[in-house]
Amino acid sequence: MNALFELFNDAERRTLARTGLAALVVLVVFLAVFARVRGGLAGDRKASVRLQEAAQKAVKSRDEARVRWKLWEDAGRDLADLRGDAAKFQRNLVFLALLIDANQYPQRRR
Repeated sequence: MNALFELFNDAERRTLARTGLAALVVLVVFLAVFARVRGGLAGDRKASVRLQEAAQKAVKSRDEARVRWKLWEDAGRDLADLRGDAAKFQRNLVFLALLIDANQYPQRRR
């Protein structure tokens, strides 16, 4: 190898040394960028998993809220029905009281 290197003159040796040094610098930069990108991708993957979990929790929470809202709507309709039934019951109770009162004190027929 050394004999091959001696076949070059000084200018060619300097050019080869500079080219080798440049190739070494490019290789180091490439490895640094590769390691950085690889680490960034791992972080992005973890962030993606966290976002997917958060989205699943949000969907589950939304569905539960919809179910609870439906229950409240049903309860509101039931209360409205009960209010209507209570009003009918109260009217019937008043009518019944009037009937009882009328039967207790019959009017004289002329």
